[in-house]
Amino acid sequence: MSQSSVLGNWTQLCQEVKSRTAAHSAPTSGSVEGSSQDELKLVVLICGFDPETEFHLTSLVSEWSCEVVTSKSCSELNHFLKANLSRTLLILCPTEIDDLGAAEFCADLAETFSNLPILILADRPSSELKVKLNELKSVRLLEKKLDGQALAEGFSKEIIGRLNTLIEDYELLQGFIIETQGLIDQIETLALGLEQTPDSKELLNRLFGIVHTIKGASAFFEPKTLHYFFHRFEDVLKKVQGNTLKISQPIISATLKVVDVARLLLSDFGAQNRPERDLDQLCGVFSEDFPAGVVAGSISKDLHEGTLETNPSVSPPTKENSIKIDIPLLDQFLRASGEMTVVRNMVNKSVLTLEKRYSSDRDVLQLGELLEELHKVNSMLQTKITEVRKVSLKNVFKTLPRLVRDVTAKTKKDCLLKVEGDDLRVDSSIAEVLNASLSHLVRNSIDHGLETPEERVQIGKSPRGKVTIRAAIKNEQVIVEVWDDGKGINAEAIRKKILSKGIKSELETAQLTDEETYSYIFESGLSTAAQTTEISGRGVGMSAVKESVTGIGGRIRIDTENSIGTGIILELPVPKSVQIRNSLFVRAGGQEFGVAQDSIIRLIHIDEEVKKRMICEMEGGFCIRLAEQKVVPLINLSSILFVSKNFIFPSDCTIVVVRTEAGRDFGLIVDEIRDFEDAVVKELSPALRKLEAYSGATFLSDGTVGLLLSVEGIAKIAKIHSNKNGANLTEIREEKDTPVDLINEWLLFELGVSGLFAFQRNVVFRIEEFDFIAVQKSGNIEMIPYRDQILPILNLTSLLGGKEFDQKNVGSRFQALVIQRGPRYFAFKVKQIVDIASSVSTVDQPISPQRGIQGNLILGGSTVTVLDPNELLPC
Repeated sequence: MSQSSVLGNWTQLCQEVKSRTAAHSAPTSGSVEGSSQDELKLVVLICGFDPETEFHLTSLVSEWSCEVVTSKSCSELNHFLKANLSRTLLILCPTEIDDLGAAEFCADLAETFSNLPILILADRPSSELKVKLNELKSVRLLEKKLDGQALAEGFSKEIIGRLNTLIEDYELLQGFIIETQGLIDQIETLALGLEQTPDSKELLNRLFGIVHTIKGASAFFEPKTLHYFFHRFEDVLKKVQGNTLKISQPIISATLKVVDVARLLLSDFGAQNRPERDLDQLCGVFSEDFPAGVVAGSISKDLHEGTLETNPSVSPPTKENSIKIDIPLLDQFLRASGEMTVVRNMVNKSVLTLEKRYSSDRDVLQLGELLEELHKVNSMLQTKITEVRKVSLKNVFKTLPRLVRDVTAKTKKDCLLKVEGDDLRVDSSIAEVLNASLSHLVRNSIDHGLETPEERVQIGKSPRGKVTIRAAIKNEQVIVEVWDDGKGINAEAIRKKILSKGIKSELETAQLTDEETYSYIFESGLSTAAQTTEISGRGVGMSAVKESVTGIGGRIRIDTENSIGTGIILELPVPKSVQIRNSLFVRAGGQEFGVAQDSIIRLIHIDEEVKKRMICEMEGGFCIRLAEQKVVPLINLSSILFVSKNFIFPSDCTIVVVRTEAGRDFGLIVDEIRDFEDAVVKELSPALRKLEAYSGATFLSDGTVGLLLSVEGIAKIAKIHSNKNGANLTEIREEKDTPVDLINEWLLFELGVSGLFAFQRNVVFRIEEFDFIAVQKSGNIEMIPYRDQILPILNLTSLLGGKEFDQKNVGSRFQALVIQRGPRYFAFKVKQIVDIASSVSTVDQPISPQRGIQGNLILGGSTVTVLDPNELLPC
């Protein structure tokens, strides 16, 4: 409902208030965390009226489902507002309260509690009162008897505006409470860790970063007690970092008491009636030597009693339709689902054997179909559980506009915040990292990056700066970028700071590149700020960002240009409690290993003819000359894994060409190609984790355990640093300025006639192997049962006018290329699949037109005949 439609209608106003508050009366449906904070219970204050009027007003506003609080004096009202301002919707009062007139009373309230709507009720107000009240913001005068319609006509705009503010603040507060609860728990863990290793700089820096985060975030919420408390705690820890204080048993004990006090203060944010705290008494734990047992008096009493008493007048809790689910429990579900995938692979292999043996048995075919359905259901289950772990980036980004407003107000700068990609959902672990990082990055972008409006105008920029946040998912990574259009990072200023801190010598500092220099802004305690402020300058925030990002295996990049701006790019890997990775299984050295399919570029079968044409020796090793004129090094997998040095290039083998994340290509020489399977990745044992060649383990389809290869690790062991012998595909595209859509992939094969033939890869539905014995005949047409259809087997050699190759030389099985045309499938029988190759070359027209022949192509120095399967299929 729009705000304008609410104005002037009491019924609609009541419905709007009730519906908006009801949405925040219980945790959000589907929440994993299942927040336990108090609901948003709004309050209307009625102050200074006679009993009859008070009863009338209470009955009226009770239609909003708000709590009504009455008071007789200004002091009583002020005391209540200090503890309940964040849920007070409206104040109703007469023209005089105690000895104060309405104007003086409202002026006092406005000075202490800004933007609080106040409605003065007066039968015959004086002109002087009207003038005074007109000067006060959010104060209105009602000159007639108050009823619902009069209230809606005269004050609904202010009420709805206040309601929006309270709800926004409530949502921000709930996010802060949930995040800070976890951070306080980490403080306790780090304190106990420092007790065991008091000399650990890493633990101390992490503790300092968390305290800095809580201090900065708590500054935006009332009461400010937690903010001031952690500000003092940060000052004390700075002394520990500077070796003025040493980690000792009394310090650890006092730090644990700090955790107890912090939890008590955090509970104040979620309480409906917030108590007043004596900050000096709370800060008693921060004496010079951190003596134990300094938390005294009422604070110790509160710590033992736990949370504060709640208002007994609050309505009973509503029935919740969400529950709290621990992430480890979801991980267990995923692992169980992964085990189902292992069993499914085993059963699938048995079913395939049965299908070959009993190809015409309907029950066997139905068993295969049911197994396929089971696989779909299991995949859906894994997807749904993964989705439950995710949170919307809207929840992560929603605190940033408020942060930008507050920081720009303190720095006297003007900034426009632009957010892109907040509709994405990410894993809760990534959301936690972003919650801990973005506030630091945005504060630094404004405080250190943007110029003042005056400075921007002088250099020809718009007086308003801009901070842009972009989020996207690319290649199993969440990419979050924070850009500002400010002055950029001064590399020379960082070098001076590195020298002054004694981090590097003058010679070492001078040899640093700009990129290497920029990375030092993430070092703890290193800041180029001229002075320390409440916003930044201690050199802690960026260190905390690096700690949280690298903690989940992510990395940070910096892109900056003088007078143009700076971008901080976070690359966060998508976590997978159970990785199910499609892998190609190969044999080498008598054992079976898996290679991730997304790392594989090509599979090439090598015989004597191909060996002469494509294999060469270079720099003491073997290389393969690929179809697109690129030469890549070859590694014998058995030699790498089993440290065998006596290698003679075999006359019959298969090469798996793979690519690392850095774009380095190389080929693995293997003994045999097995099957593609969904492999459930298991963590390696501690002993195997040290071996760089492996990325994990899995159960094979026969129930035995196999190892999954790490392409990155093998490249490191073999010392493959670059593709210096040839350009990769990306470089070819750039050099020739060829659009991606003009680069074709070809499936190369041999037939019963001489020469090499090819189909365009994207027209082939599947590559299959069939038993000759399973082939049936209907007249002159060969066929076989396939996917609930009768699959015609077309002899490609005969279609081209050649003689069919001798089946006795092929063995008991033959290879076929399955083509799909609409709902129907057709198969072309071939002698042997040779390779998959890429090319930017065009297909030359044939010299003499022939049905089914599209033209000729030069690949790797050989002429290839390109066939058009659609012309060869029966009409």
